[in-house]
Amino acid sequence: MSDTVSKLSFEEASARLDALIAAMEKGEVKLDQLVKSHEEAGKLLSHLEKLLADAKMKIEKVVHDNN
Repeated sequence: MSDTVSKLSFEEASARLDALIAAMEKGEVKLDQLVKSHEEAGKLLSHLEKLLADAKMKIEKVVHDNN
């Protein structure tokens, strides 16, 4: 994962992914840019999944520690 993507907050990564998807759905993206956008989207999705997994573990720890 690139340093740029790994430094994004959940909200920033989600907004960037939404923007990439919107641009691709318009069908106005050239093939070479489409490939790059698809690769970036994959990195963003992986980053978002990691952030969610980390948040879930933190929540589970708090719940477990309070019981």
